[in-house]
Amino acid sequence: MKKLLLAGLVGAIAVILLLLVYTRSNTIAPIVQGGFTDSEIRQCEQTIREHYLDQSKNSSGLSTSPTDKQEVDNGSITVEVHMIKVADRKLEGFAKIHINAQEAKDVGLSEIMQTCEATMEMNSSQFIWKCKAER
Repeated sequence: MKKLLLAGLVGAIAVILLLLVYTRSNTIAPIVQGGFTDSEIRQCEQTIREHYLDQSKNSSGLSTSPTDKQEVDNGSITVEVHMIKVADRKLEGFAKIHINAQEAKDVGLSEIMQTCEATMEMNSSQFIWKCKAER
């Protein structure tokens, strides 16, 4: 009788611990429920960063000359992106584009700030994102 009572108590404690881990954990709950994991947040940030760097290399604002491409490659144009999880399937954050060219500084465009958000599909780990200029 004591063994049965002890087994029931251990089982109840195990269930309570599993429920606590399931509801509080940032690593186990997203796997079960879906949503952004830490690595997917970093992947989203990298995707946005690469988009703006590619856009800087190919935009009509910059010529496609090797000199301008070199400015992006050597760090004259940098993009800083930070996203935080506001819900399991939603991120919010910003992208900050720094342009270290004197011409950009002269017209007040040495730093451009964009607010960003990303959402994840319900049944997959694919996400979409958008950024827009702050006003």
